[in-house]
Amino acid sequence: MIKNQIKATLWLLLIGCFFNCSTGLTRYECLEANWHEIGFVDGSEGEPRSKFQEHAENCLRYDVHVGREAYYRGRDQGLKAYCTQDKGFDLGILGQKYNRCDRLGANIVGLFQSRFNMIDTFEFHR
Repeated sequence: MIKNQIKATLWLLLIGCFFNCSTGLTRYECLEANWHEIGFVDGSEGEPRSKFQEHAENCLRYDVHVGREAYYRGRDQGLKAYCTQDKGFDLGILGQKYNRCDRLGANIVGLFQSRFNMIDTFEFHR
């Protein structure tokens, strides 16, 4: 009886991990990937440049090479959506960290960071 309960528990854990323990892109996703789009999504979520390396290493397990140039072009476009004054303000209010927007130039970074830092000033004067 206990042996069956242990087996059932192990199966449930295994099934749960199968659905929730994703280690990255699947073989199919690597083969069919639109690297510009993946880069855009990563950039718009503020992912660091190192995210590309994660994708590359994951897809190399399937002998699939990734499109570096397309990825970075998409990521740069996505960063323009991420590195806004409003996003900086929202992240500051939520107490979250942000990944640098340095590739977009000093003007964009300054506007983003000024809104992000506005929250610290507000909290300090409360």
